[in-house]
Amino acid sequence: MRWEHWRARLHDARPWLALIGLWLLFELPSAVQADGLSLRDVRPSGDVLLLCSVWALAHAQPFGRFVRPLLRVVAGVLVWFRLDCAVCAALMRQAPVLYDQAFLLPHLGVLIKDLWSAWLALGLGAFVALIALGARAARRLTGVFAGVLAPQRLQRTRGVFAALWCALVLSTLWPLLLGSSARYVHWVSVELAQSVTESLRIRRSIEHNLLTTPYSGYDAITLQRRPRVLFFFVESYGRMLTSDPALARPWLRELASMEHDLSRRGWHFASAYSEAPVSGGRSWLAHASVFTGTRISHQALFQRVVADRPGAAPSLVRFLRRQGYNTVLLAPGDSERLGVPIVNYYGYNQALRAQQLHYTGPGFGWGTIPDQYSVTYAQDHYLRGLPEASLVVFNLVSSHAPWRRVPQLMNDDRSVDAYRRQVRQPSRPGGSGPSAASAIVSALESYSRTRPRWNGPMTAHLPAAYLRSVIYDLELIRRYLRDQSGDTLVVVMGDHQPPLITAPEADFDVPIHVFARDRTLLHELFARGFSASLHPHPRYPTVVRHEALFSLLVRTLVRSCAPGVPMPPLLSRGARLDP
Repeated sequence: MRWEHWRARLHDARPWLALIGLWLLFELPSAVQADGLSLRDVRPSGDVLLLCSVWALAHAQPFGRFVRPLLRVVAGVLVWFRLDCAVCAALMRQAPVLYDQAFLLPHLGVLIKDLWSAWLALGLGAFVALIALGARAARRLTGVFAGVLAPQRLQRTRGVFAALWCALVLSTLWPLLLGSSARYVHWVSVELAQSVTESLRIRRSIEHNLLTTPYSGYDAITLQRRPRVLFFFVESYGRMLTSDPALARPWLRELASMEHDLSRRGWHFASAYSEAPVSGGRSWLAHASVFTGTRISHQALFQRVVADRPGAAPSLVRFLRRQGYNTVLLAPGDSERLGVPIVNYYGYNQALRAQQLHYTGPGFGWGTIPDQYSVTYAQDHYLRGLPEASLVVFNLVSSHAPWRRVPQLMNDDRSVDAYRRQVRQPSRPGGSGPSAASAIVSALESYSRTRPRWNGPMTAHLPAAYLRSVIYDLELIRRYLRDQSGDTLVVVMGDHQPPLITAPEADFDVPIHVFARDRTLLHELFARGFSASLHPHPRYPTVVRHEALFSLLVRTLVRSCAPGVPMPPLLSRGARLDP
């Protein structure tokens, strides 16, 4: 008798359990995090209740057969946008902007092609299968939920819906009334509307472009002294290295060793943290922000400011070229790809891509060509005879995610066979440099004892591999600078924080290190808050933004190399795009 009672109660509750099931299906993307699955961001969904309410009202009406397909389309769009939000939050820690994503579609295809593997194919197949299963489950749950519209249940259904709407409205408005940033209800439709509004704002801003440029006066500057300028962008070199002692200790130890070594060879240093416009990817936007002195955080802005007029926009490269510098780009990660043409965006005198490096060895990670090979080959075949008044930009790629195979530094760095031997017989992590090896061993020992709070089971191995890749590039730069002589200014910086392993609440900061043989070249940086060392304290404040570096570096050169020339202003937030 008791069993029959509970069975009847369960049968009565089936439609409402189906509503809970629909809510869980809709909210499932909220559980997707960079480090695995988590329920911390799962909330009641206002959109599910709204869709179900409209569906119930139209169910028995003559126009219901027109409303139901429309609701399916709306639900599909909201689910797609919900997935989009989850992916953008996990990888780039930004809300998606639809207008911007239209420009990024070709790059998404290129990224999938570059990272293509059996595991990626399996993952994409599983994703498609989950979407199909979710759609089928939603259809069945909707059929079960239709039971609430049975005539004998209508009165109770009205009461339950009224109670749910009261709770939903109260939960939505209560934080707003209190001025709190907490959100107890997810409204994906509101987030979608915000994305559309932001898309329209960006489009208006782009259409007006830069109405005035504060950099036009740079054309009147003449440098009487022209030191060589070297620019190293270390891929994904971010401040998250300071987030856990297992990463911070070996990284700071490497920098201290590097400073001790190079200071004996006449180098001086200045370091700080710079705020990047992006996180987790889109390195070219970070590079554009540095070179053009404009905060370029969206692909649409890059398209209008840089891509639509290559070499024409004011930039650090163009400024130095006008001073008589020979400008060279080394970009081993760039190659001809369908949908993404090779373009000399900043007007370099010479651009060295993958094709010019003639690498035939095994691939290492996303960038394929190990940075040591790229730098050595470029130095041997292209850079050795450059005049002192040269700008060389190195876009390093070996620290690019997903860090599946990190190369090791070698003494026989010109031999492709040596890289093949690395793949067949991997040696100890960290390469041949003793400081790198000790740092990596220390890091791995730390990881065996502790697990950072942001490091979930799906990414437990990634921070150690990421650390190896960063130390590999720092060691490579150390070796390269040992052989440099003469009047030289060197900038080593990250482009953005790494994907997958950066905590959601982390900032967008990256380390920046400046080297010079003449310490007077660093005085402007010291005046702006840079520390006089190679290893800033992990809690050192952010003193600069990427878009401020153009004006800051020009001021640095004017202060030391153009006596009598008025100092141009420091644009701490770069040039402004007028809406």
